[in-house]
Amino acid sequence: MDLTTYLKFLEECKYKQYDQSLVTHEHHIIPRYQDKNSKEVIRLSVDDHIQAHIILASCYEVSSKDWAANLHSARLLQKHCKKFREELLQCFCSYRDWE
Repeated sequence: MDLTTYLKFLEECKYKQYDQSLVTHEHHIIPRYQDKNSKEVIRLSVDDHIQAHIILASCYEVSSKDWAANLHSARLLQKHCKKFREELLQCFCSYRDWE
């Protein structure tokens, strides 16, 4: 598992200046399902939050628990944002190809 791309993305987001009218979320850098005691968070726009979970999913083997958990998180978040719908659909289709 190589988290380089994921951590680089979060580092870039750390310096973004989101408009105050934009809805932001707290994103746990280490997912809560992996470490319930992790308190390290970053504020992200909804789009960046979705993208963070998609990137993190790509760091894991397809069909693994971590891959599925991150795509599930992205899918829940995208209900309010159609921007990543096609990208998520492709991820889930690739999973079906592995079955």
